Amino acid sequence: MTELEKKLLLTEDEYDYLMEHLGYESPLIQKPLTTQVNYYFDTDDFSMNSQDTTCRIRLKDGKYKATMKKHASGGDQSTETEMEIRNGLESNAFTDMGLKLQGELVTQRFVVLKDAHCEAVLDKNEYLGHKDFELEIEYAPEHEKDAQVILNIFKDMLTRRKCFLAYKESLKEVPDVPSKSSRFFERMSSTKATSQAPAFHASKNYNRTFDYLDPDDYMHDYFDSMMPGESVCMSCGNFDGYSCQSPSGSCYYEHY
Repeated sequence: MTELEKKLLLTEDEYDYLMEHLGYESPLIQKPLTTQVNYYFDTDDFSMNSQDTTCRIRLKDGKYKATMKKHASGGDQSTETEMEIRNGLESNAFTDMGLKLQGELVTQRFVVLKDAHCEAVLDKNEYLGHKDFELEIEYAPEHEKDAQVILNIFKDMLTRRKCFLAYKESLKEVPDVPSKSSRFFERMSSTKATSQAPAFHASKNYNRTFDYLDPDDYMHDYFDSMMPGESVCMSCGNFDGYSCQSPSGSCYYEHY
């Protein structure tokens, strides 16, 4: 099955504004929020995601559905193939492929508009201790222009509201907004990299004495240990931790 959709990532303020006027908080509109959970399967090095392929089991209305989704690069299109499930998350086509459950993304969805050709939804997504917000417009073949008109209406609503004028740059349409799964795995990769980085230990003596004959070498390593990666000026009387403030603009030592 081919899926066609346009996306717009939103700030939390933008999402709240649209929900207030169009969503469940509006006194004129009474529609329920629905919740769905995406469980993502991949190898430990995320090889499927790196090939723009999402292996997902979705839990919605108490039912599991497994889908392999291939994302087309630089466009609205993706191709979905329904996969076999034997025992939910424990035994399915993905576990048969040697993939592991990597995590979950929970979406609260509100359907703003739906007709025979287009469906627009507001999504609040929570995953890996993070939240993001988006507008999705799914459309039928030969109705891309209709979907674009709907997208432009939402963008116009946000840019016309004074308190959102500061976000005009963020509202520029990006041809290839990352999918939920891409954002999930990007954050997961970032989390893994952070957890593997050397940690700052409060118990470690960062004010240790360095065994150097040259006092300049001692000071260099002292500041490197206290503020790794900072630009350090040692001859400037107005040292601010980043750059030389001396009238001459010349420092004996600067570290970048």
